[in-house]
Amino acid sequence: MPQTIQPDAAVLDLGSNSFHLLLARWRATGWEALAHLTEKVQLAADLGPGGDITAGNLQRAGECLQRFAPHLRTLPRERVVLAGTEALRAASNRDEFIALATRLLGHPVTVLDGVEEAALIFAATAADPTEAAQQRRLVIDVGGASTELASGSGETVATAVSVPAGCLTWRRFFAAGGLDAAAFESAYQSARELFAAHRSIVSSVSRVVGCSGTLQALEQVLMRQGWSQGGIDRAALTELHQALLRFDHIDAVAFDGLTESRRTIFAAGAAVVMALFDGLGIEQMTLSSRSLRHGLMDRLWRQHASQSEPTHQVA
Repeated sequence: MPQTIQPDAAVLDLGSNSFHLLLARWRATGWEALAHLTEKVQLAADLGPGGDITAGNLQRAGECLQRFAPHLRTLPRERVVLAGTEALRAASNRDEFIALATRLLGHPVTVLDGVEEAALIFAATAADPTEAAQQRRLVIDVGGASTELASGSGETVATAVSVPAGCLTWRRFFAAGGLDAAAFESAYQSARELFAAHRSIVSSVSRVVGCSGTLQALEQVLMRQGWSQGGIDRAALTELHQALLRFDHIDAVAFDGLTESRRTIFAAGAAVVMALFDGLGIEQMTLSSRSLRHGLMDRLWRQHASQSEPTHQVA
């Protein structure tokens, strides 16, 4: 087991595709990241009847949580956030997972609703030094089972929504893993219909910002192929679409810059992102390194700071 890190606070994003543990130390003016541990658990993969998390996925999740547990057990409750997302929002047996996680980690699990998740992701990008935070922007996170959309400026959210389309759950459109034009088109059209219903969210937006593993993986591939100098745009996605259809199976997808852990969900993710661009009428997207876990840690720090402020007595 790797050496246990002793943080002041921890945030665990129990995502539908991956679990992300962010460990931080409090500083006088904010928090400092000590470590970011991530494991691909795929909680939302191959959901059972009624949307059940399968026994195999629960076992895989439990093994991951056991590895994370030593970092969390000594922290007080008010310094730890365990946050579930779409897989737990949708799962009919989520109580089974929550009981497992609470027993292994010694802390309660909160299941975020989609609007709250989108708002936290939006607020996280406001602290990105590369962002002109006061510009009205649309922030997008393409996850394993859902895509969060939030628009506004600064840390103020005007509109937020969660759309149930993600890189892991959309893998179901590729029956037995087959990758062809018909399968890709079906995945694309199904997602586009969902996104088009929220087209008004881009109204008056000056900038579109993406912040998720799916989008970062996509950007890396586009850049390595020479289709992008950074970020994601329509022309680059067209090049990617044509290249993807040269493969006949999602397991065979291979690009310079694509990690092995992303291979089997890359085509589904690309279909969702193409649908996102076309359904919302997006031309170009820049990427931020901040995400849900950073938004959760920002909020936890603010709570800590407000409780730590000295009280002043009037003589």
